[in-house]
Amino acid sequence: MRSIASSVTIVATGKAPDRYGMTATAVCSLTATPPQMLACLNVSSSTTAAILRNSIFSINLLGSQDSALAARFAGRHGHTGEQRFQREFWSPGDHGSPILENALVSVECAIQQSMTVDTHVLIVGTVLSIKGDNSFAPLLYGDGKFGGWQALREGREPPGEG
Repeated sequence: MRSIASSVTIVATGKAPDRYGMTATAVCSLTATPPQMLACLNVSSSTTAAILRNSIFSINLLGSQDSALAARFAGRHGHTGEQRFQREFWSPGDHGSPILENALVSVECAIQQSMTVDTHVLIVGTVLSIKGDNSFAPLLYGDGKFGGWQALREGREPPGEG
């Protein structure tokens, strides 16, 4: 699974001083009509428990400059709970979930359904609001490392094509 590169997000819920958040890479758009997102979160995480309790959560897509933030929300430096929210500017979204002000895209969702599969909870969220800055320089994670995204030059075929 390490070879599957993914966008990096922070999934969050709650209101200060009782916010929870975690770095998540198993997050994707699920349906366009109605707009829904899918987040696959570790069942043992306190953030997962808080999301299930609150029923409202945010998904914040990180930019290529946000690797330190992603590491902090992954718990790499011992930060937990509200400590993770102390450096960047977070504000409550339209529905109360923590929104990262400099996220490429922030989506607030209400839980439509959830299902536990072994070590993870699959959460389907109905999109309540979307905020974005129209830039595209996402932070990616693959092979245990953070990285960026670079478009191919126009007219050049991807490797293995043609």
